[in-house]
Amino acid sequence: MLAVWDSISRQQLRIMQAHTGPIWSMALSADGHRAVSASADRTIRLWDVEQGQELARFEGHPDVVRGVALSQDERHLISASEDTTVRLWDTTNGAELYTFVGHSGPVNHVQFSPDGRTFLSAGDDGTIRLWDVAQQREIQQFDTQGGVVYSAIFSPDGRNILSGGEDRIVRVWDVASAEEVHRLPAHQLQVSALAYSPDGQQAVSGSWYGEVRVWDVTSSDEVRRFDVPGGTDAIESVAFSPDGRMVLTSLRDNARIQLWDIATGELIREFIGHTSAVNSLAFSPDGQTILSGSGDTTVRLWDVASGQEVRRFIGHTASVKSVAFSPDGVHFVSGSVDRTVRLWEVASGRELRRFTAHTEEVRSVAFSPDGQTVLSSAADQTIRLWRVDTLQGLVEWTLANRYVPELTCEQRLRYHIEEECETP
Repeated sequence: MLAVWDSISRQQLRIMQAHTGPIWSMALSADGHRAVSASADRTIRLWDVEQGQELARFEGHPDVVRGVALSQDERHLISASEDTTVRLWDTTNGAELYTFVGHSGPVNHVQFSPDGRTFLSAGDDGTIRLWDVAQQREIQQFDTQGGVVYSAIFSPDGRNILSGGEDRIVRVWDVASAEEVHRLPAHQLQVSALAYSPDGQQAVSGSWYGEVRVWDVTSSDEVRRFDVPGGTDAIESVAFSPDGRMVLTSLRDNARIQLWDIATGELIREFIGHTSAVNSLAFSPDGQTILSGSGDTTVRLWDVASGQEVRRFIGHTASVKSVAFSPDGVHFVSGSVDRTVRLWEVASGRELRRFTAHTEEVRSVAFSPDGQTVLSSAADQTIRLWRVDTLQGLVEWTLANRYVPELTCEQRLRYHIEEECETP
């Protein structure tokens, strides 16, 4: 199901019956007004975030839907399924516009290009395919010839694709020619994490063997290889700082966080304090602080410059799986195995809201671009949308959207409302 809650009163405003199987993927529209979800129940659903209403249901896949993406103009969405197909849908009426056939195995991931004219799909068959939305056809195929592709992402300018997967190799592809422009030397185990730098000139990759490397995308040169403390623990996450000068890493089974200087290759500092694995990391919008969520039930705020723990947020009673800053950096949200979603004030450390509707562990949380709503997904097969406006914001929204019924003459007389009229 999907539920929308009032963040001030904590009352459930509405509830919509949603998926009947686990949710594999979800995405918000650019303005945060709509959300799309994909599920093992073989459906994709489009939601109005403000009203909490299911706008459209997309049915046609005969198997699990693993990936979904919404176009920038919100007119189309694409879905990836274990049925080996990718499908294009019209969001205005729920109609399936086209079924893209080409993959010979389950499709794991889809992403629209920055201009929205094309999209990519990556699958178990070892290929990445580029499709033209308007012409509804495959225009390029990128064959890794190396097993499952776990991740594929467009560069910020849309000219290249970065991929990684089972064959341990990170590849850079030219979108126009479909040629493999660069092949970055193999990791010792599967590639588990990828990210582009903000300017698209560099990429960082992490593997199941604990390796982290930074690459020059244009030359394929290895810029840096970080000797990550922790030996062969799998890399859980990698992220560039907003200015592109640093890389943040965390390990799957290690409680430490590492911040690296790309220019020197030095470990700037470790953020030490958690007593269990770090599950989620986030840079603040200004890049000056870092949030971490851990299996030790805490969320911690760290100062990038000093490496000191600035604040500890205590309240969750089980592992924290996901953290996310609000767009302005004033608040953050956390999701936990304790089945709660919590909103915090960064400066004071206060827990502002606690939302307790999920019946299983919360696995992912995210802010909408305008910072007014939070999206959460959980093992209970639901996606939930939460309003996090200020009280004044909620009052303004209520005044703008309230329903004022027409009063009868009897009611006007009873309540002494001007322009009274006489009952017959």
